[in-house]
Amino acid sequence: PNSGSGDHFKGTKLSSLVRELVQNSMDQITKKKETVKIVMDLKKVSAKSFNGFYGIWPHVDACHSYQKTLNKNNNTWQLRYKNSLDEYRNNEDVSILCFHDSNTTGLNGPIDGTPKGPFHAIKAQGLSAKQGEGSGGSYGHGAVAALLYSGVRGVFYYSQVDEEPKERFFGKVILQSHKHPHLEGNPYTRSFGYYGHDDKKISPLIDKEVPSWAKEFREEHQLGVGCSVYVPYTYFKKDLYPETIISLIANFYMAFKNKKLEAQVGGVKINYKNLNDVYDRYRKKFDRGEEEDDIDVDYIEECFKSVDTIRNCNKLGFEKVPGFGK
Repeated sequence: PNSGSGDHFKGTKLSSLVRELVQNSMDQITKKKETVKIVMDLKKVSAKSFNGFYGIWPHVDACHSYQKTLNKNNNTWQLRYKNSLDEYRNNEDVSILCFHDSNTTGLNGPIDGTPKGPFHAIKAQGLSAKQGEGSGGSYGHGAVAALLYSGVRGVFYYSQVDEEPKERFFGKVILQSHKHPHLEGNPYTRSFGYYGHDDKKISPLIDKEVPSWAKEFREEHQLGVGCSVYVPYTYFKKDLYPETIISLIANFYMAFKNKKLEAQVGGVKINYKNLNDVYDRYRKKFDRGEEEDDIDVDYIEECFKSVDTIRNCNKLGFEKVPGFGK
C-alpha cells in the first residue's frame, strides 16, 4: 500500500516543514543559553555524482508500473510517479533543499540499532523521539514534512556530532510497496526504505564515506556540530522563501526575540536585532495576499495577532485570575 504519511499536511506543507524541522533543532540545543542557528537554501549537484540519486529511479519506475495495474479507477498515484519520472529522472543536475542547524547535538546516539537517540529516530517511520520534557518536535513527522517537497519522496541527513563516529550520513525514502527491480524473483518491498550500508543494521555512512557534496554544502556556512537535512529533486523554489520567513516568524517569534533562535533563509537573516523590521516587511506581504503558497494562512493570522499584542503591550507585570489554570 501507499504510505499515508503526509496526508495531514495537505495545503500547508511548508508551514509543517518549518515548524517540525526548526522545533526538532531547538529540542536538540546543546546548552539552554545558546542560540540555535538555522540556514535554509537551495543547491544543485550532478546527478551522476552520487548513487543515492540515480539509484532511486528504478524503484520509482517500479511503483509507477505497479500502480498502472493496481487500481484502474483511481490513477492519482500513477500520475504522481509519472510526473516525477518525466520531470526529474533525466535531469543532469539535482536540485536540493538544504536545511542546516548548529549549536545542536546533531544526530547523536548509537548507530548499531539500539532504539534510542535522534539517529535511531530518523529510521523509525512516524516515531516521535523527543529528548526531554517540553520537547515540541518529532523526528519522524519532521521527516515526513520534508519528504513532501521531494520528487522522489526522499531525504538525506548529514550530521556532525561530538562522539564517534564524528560524521554520519543516512537516507530515507517513503514510496509504496512494489516489486523490487533488482532482487531475484522481484519480491515485494516495504513502502519505505533507507540509504546506508547493506548490512543487517543498515548502518550510516561515516566520516570519509560521506559524499563530498553533503560536507561541502554544510561547510559553506561554517556551522560545526549539528545536522543538515537534504531534500533531493525538490519542488521547493526560491519564490517560497518569503512564505518560509513568514512561517518562521509566526511560529517562533518569541524564540527570535529571546535570542534562542537565529535564521538565514535564502540570504535573508533574522535575529533579535532585526526581528521587528523583518516582521513588518513580511507582514505587509502577507496581509496583501502576496505570499500564501503552502502555508497555514488562518493559523498564521492568529499567530500574528499574538505577535502584535506582544509588540504593542500596554501593561506589564503579573495578575491573579481566580480559577485560571485550575
